Order: sequence, then structure tokens, then C-alpha cells
Amino acid sequence: MFSKAWYRVLNAGTQFEKQLRWLRSFQYSSPQEIYEFQLVALRSLFHHCHSNVPFYRKSWNACGFRPNGFREIETLDDVPVTTRADLRANFPERICAHNVTVLRRILKVTSGSTGEPLKFFNDRGTLGVRLASRFLHNEWLGLRLTDRMVRMTHHQAPHRSMVNELQISTLAATRSMASRVIRYIKRTRVPGIVAFPSVLRILGECLLSSPRNSVPSLKAIVSAGETLLPSDRRRLSNAFGAKVYERYSAQEVPGEFGQQCQTNAGMHWNPGIVFLEVRRNGRAARIGETGRILLTDLWNRVMPLVRYDIGDEVEVGGGCKCGRTWGTIIGPIGRLQDRLTTKNGELMALTDLATEIAERFEQEISRFQLVETGKSTYKIRVVLDPRVNNFDVLELRDFLHPYLRDVVVEARDPMRLPSGKSPLLVRI
Repeated sequence: MFSKAWYRVLNAGTQFEKQLRWLRSFQYSSPQEIYEFQLVALRSLFHHCHSNVPFYRKSWNACGFRPNGFREIETLDDVPVTTRADLRANFPERICAHNVTVLRRILKVTSGSTGEPLKFFNDRGTLGVRLASRFLHNEWLGLRLTDRMVRMTHHQAPHRSMVNELQISTLAATRSMASRVIRYIKRTRVPGIVAFPSVLRILGECLLSSPRNSVPSLKAIVSAGETLLPSDRRRLSNAFGAKVYERYSAQEVPGEFGQQCQTNAGMHWNPGIVFLEVRRNGRAARIGETGRILLTDLWNRVMPLVRYDIGDEVEVGGGCKCGRTWGTIIGPIGRLQDRLTTKNGELMALTDLATEIAERFEQEISRFQLVETGKSTYKIRVVLDPRVNNFDVLELRDFLHPYLRDVVVEARDPMRLPSGKSPLLVRI
């Protein structure tokens, strides 16, 4: 239970309450105030990187960028983009700051669901502002600081109990286990759930199957980690009897820096913890255009991330009726591996098809990747289990035929993107 005593202990160690008061005010700051804050933060970060991080010093010297010459955010194009390949090649000695104690390093590893797992360090000294960002987003949902949330995730993290979150493994979110999960959520009387859309769909189906499965305590459903389709939002809202919000985060840049407010329009991104760019054809994307996200973490001094390409695409949003002055990005987040088009012209969540492939061919296929070559035409690259001697290609094609118009099966390794990711779906 997140008691008042624990609240005081957590605040004493992190000072999150001070940061939360600042963010509450900062979300309504003028564009000029936000610009000036980010300019100062970027200057400080760049000086730190050039002085203490060998990778950035070498990279910036090679292209002629000098932190002393950085006078305005509009010249940020002079700073090279950082990729996953850069992080892997220089981890840990050349990408970590030499002037920051190793005691502040929190080792993290990505799940590897889109390729080789990536090792990186979060900064223990930034816990306060990260907690503040999460608590602020919970306030947008209509939740109080002490309200509990259920989080359904691939990885159980002990530190989440510090922020009053109850964790359930996504492995429990099967159709046969869904009713048991629903009963647990009802028993704990939580007002909010955070989960992948694919998990929420399974729970939603269970709720719609019987009126007795309703969860009256719920105030908000938070979709994170995958693309939420418009049809998902309507169906999930009806199933849970609560409003559905999208939240955006990345393991490499903690703090859940993007979320929808109660208007359910675009997701506000938090300029207090990140500098976010949306790039299209070598320039900044305009409102209504889609582009590639580059993130700069304004707080991590242990392993700084500057103009980091996380491999996602979004649409640039405009102002929001809520009155907050933070910029918006329009969902669903354009993670290109999240959706495919069926031969009927309908959008399908890739996770649903991937789960069915994995269950049907779990003994034969160890990895696979869909490569979209045309409208509902795909190649599927499969890596077979070494113990498999004979694999029936026609069986896989027949299995996919109800979904896709034309499929070519190739026994080849998955393709990698320039960012270093090897997603489940690639468009060429």
C-alpha cells in the first residue's frame, strides 16, 4: 500500500514532489519559456557530452560541431544523429560519461523483440523527475497520487512497487487465463490499467462475453508499447467502461514522456524531460506531416542520448483544447512493424498474427519477419529451429492465405534497419 509514510520516504530520496510541482506549472508555460528552458538544457548537455563522452567528442569533432557555437535550437541539424548501432559499438566505455560515478548507472537491456537486445544505462540521479512525469500523466487520467495501477508487462520490475503499481506478466493474458486476470483486477479495485493493446483486446473480449465481468472501479485504460487502432479504442472503451488513453515511452529514455490528456486528441510530449524532433526528408516535419522521431534525453548524464533515432514514426499534431502548451504527436504511433493490411483491405494488428504464427509453428520456426513488397503482398523470412530437418513451406503459405493476398516464403535471416532494429514487419 502506498501509505503517506512511504510517500515521505520516497520523496526524501528523490525529491519528486518538487519536480512534480514544477511540471504542473511548466505544462502551461508560454512557448518562449519552453524554448528558453530547452535551449539552456541542450547547451548544458552538449558541453557535458563533448567534455566527458569520447563517442560524442570524436563524432562532433569530425563534423565540426562545437558546443560553444550552439546558440539556437534551429541549428540542431549540425549535431549528428545517434543510432542503436552507435550505442552497441561504443558501449560502455566510449558512450558513458567518465566524470559520473558508476554508482549512478542502472543497467538496462531491451527485450530484443525487434532484434539483438541493446544494453544501456539509465541515470539513477534522474529518478525524481521521471517519477514526477509519470505522476503528472496519471493526474491527466483523473487519478490521485496514491491510486494504484495494474501494469501488464513482459518484464517484472521490483522498482515499480515503489510507485504503487501492481504487475502482471503478459504471459497471463491468454484467452484461457483472461477471466482470472479480470477477477484479480476487480478484487484489487484499481482505477487504472496499463497494457499493450494486444493484451487489452484479450481482456476486452472476456469482459464483453459476460456482463458479470464488468470492473466498476476502472477510470482509465492506458495503451502503451504497440499501435492502438481506432477500432481498438471504441471496442476497449465499451468493454472496460472507461476512457482509453495512449501513452508513449522508450526503455532507453525512461519517464513515459508522451501521453494523451482527457481530450483524447494527440499525445503531449514532455519538453521538461526530452527534446523531441520529427524529421521528414531531412527537415522538420510540419503539422499534419509524418516523420521519424529523434529524441534527446535532457537529464541522463551517465549515458547521454543525443538526437537518438528510436526507429518510430509519428504525425506532428497541433495545439490542444486542454490549454497545455506542450507539443503533440498524433497516434497511433507509426511503429511500422505494428500493422499490416489484409487482402480485404483491413488493418490488422501484427501482434495478433505473430502470436498465431508462433503458436502454430513453435516447433519449427525460431524467428520470422514479414517484408511488405506491395499492397497486401508479403515475403516472410523464416529462421528454422536447427533441429528441424523438413519444413512444409506450403503449410505456412496456406496458414497465411486467409489474411494475405500473396506470400513468398524465404529461409533467410531477418532484415535490419539503419537504426539497428530488425522488426517483425519491414516495408520496402
